[in-house]
Amino acid sequence: MDIFDKENIRLIIRTNIDRKNHQEVVPLVEDLIEKGLREKIHSFYLAPIHSWGNDAQKDSLDNESFSKLEVEFMVYLQNNKFKIGVLPNSAKKQVCMSLSKRGEVYDAFGNIFNCTEIPYVDIYKKTDYFIDSLKEDSVTKERSFNGWIDDIEAGKFPCTNCKILPICGGSCPKAWYEGNPPCPSIKYNLKERLLIFAQQTFNRP
Repeated sequence: MDIFDKENIRLIIRTNIDRKNHQEVVPLVEDLIEKGLREKIHSFYLAPIHSWGNDAQKDSLDNESFSKLEVEFMVYLQNNKFKIGVLPNSAKKQVCMSLSKRGEVYDAFGNIFNCTEIPYVDIYKKTDYFIDSLKEDSVTKERSFNGWIDDIEAGKFPCTNCKILPICGGSCPKAWYEGNPPCPSIKYNLKERLLIFAQQTFNRP
């Protein structure tokens, strides 16, 4: 029996793209098809690169370009009989671990953070993102982003009046506070996604 079926393996592929590599995505998919892996892939999706304590976002596609490319890729995957997720199926109850009262990230040195993008990034050393250490009798600092929900309600970010807030939740608080709006692509291609969903729903064989 195939190990994918025997072990109930769900293979999810995420491809981070920017201005330099987005043209290589289709050849990648064609290679996967040629190797007989199409039926093994549970889902395949694109993600724009973003700042990770550096200037990576400078090579990223702008929101409109990425959202258009994403739709074209969704259509391509659908035409090639890949499983794709087009629309969210629930409201966003919690954006990420950083807003959890109990969620913590530990690095190899025993440092404690409440954001997965902080450990091992030099620019964040000795900042408020560090909340405690396992090695010292330190006093746990107040968690970053504690005021996120209040700031949205107060209108400090465009999220306050955004129509997709219920399914987005404002995305990444850290990115907003650092001045890098993390609006998801669905904000720009929702109509096109709905058309793809309609095709999936009403044109089934």
